[in-house]
Amino acid sequence: AIVRFENKHYVFTKAGKNRFSMTMVKPGVTHDGYTEISNASEMASQQIVVKGAYSLLMVLKNGGEEE
Repeated sequence: AIVRFENKHYVFTKAGKNRFSMTMVKPGVTHDGYTEISNASEMASQQIVVKGAYSLLMVLKNGGEEE
């Protein structure tokens, strides 16, 4: 689940129970709804969120603007 934010591509990785971290990725070829991540070897040991990534992005970006 690759999300685009400010003209960059990211995935969310699991950072603990109910905690996630945004990691910048380099998308590669897209085929049949799947997109290759060119720098996937950098995230080999991490769990990538595959459902709800846009929801996480909205929570993260909208929550960070509160005063």
